[in-house]
Amino acid sequence: MAEVLQLFSIVRHLYQPDALPIAQLQLDSSQQRLKERYKFAAVGGLAGITISVTGAAPGMPLVLSGGEFSSKGSNSQIPIQQVAFLPNAIDVQVAGDTNSAEEFHQDLVRFLREISDGKKENYPEYAKSVQTLAIVKLNVSVGDLFSDKLNRYMTGAAHPAFELPDAEPHVQLAHLQWIVSYTRNATDYTYEPKLFTLEPRMGTRSEDKIYYTQSPTDSATHLRLLQQLEQALI
Repeated sequence: MAEVLQLFSIVRHLYQPDALPIAQLQLDSSQQRLKERYKFAAVGGLAGITISVTGAAPGMPLVLSGGEFSSKGSNSQIPIQQVAFLPNAIDVQVAGDTNSAEEFHQDLVRFLREISDGKKENYPEYAKSVQTLAIVKLNVSVGDLFSDKLNRYMTGAAHPAFELPDAEPHVQLAHLQWIVSYTRNATDYTYEPKLFTLEPRMGTRSEDKIYYTQSPTDSATHLRLLQQLEQALI
């Protein structure tokens, strides 16, 4: 059973062009209300969240980080790592599950209605994408991730070749990723390729069996995939 040490969720909602009240968001009064509502520590440039779409309208994103949100669903305070308002999208990243990220997004939409003085009740969406990042302890050894042939090659051929006269090499897996790309028939927007990642957590020992994982799925699906991985490798 996967033991979750840290869990992060990213959700992006893509809207019709000009649907979001960007002009109102650019007002100092609106930004101050945002900071006070979610206790944001900083406002700055776009960093961390790199999901993007083609054909976006020009305009600088408004990015706030280091906040918190009172979740009714989980009855707890959810750390907000970052929220980015783009001309036609809202990106949120929280330290929590996908449901918490979605709940926070819905509260942001309520805030947009407030600063629009209720003039716009609906914000038509084109699409939504999700990602999950998790640090987990798995009942899986690094060697279990590869075939017997590859493991024999690494120990029998590669490892001896790395030896030095005065030093013994220690070989450890660093990165293991698959690229997940998407194809649509329509061309009004596109999804950028995303990563499915399963690799040892940097700074840990291989015997700790702690992994950094990432996938373009919601948090429940992500954890189910990790459980299925454990079952497949038993």
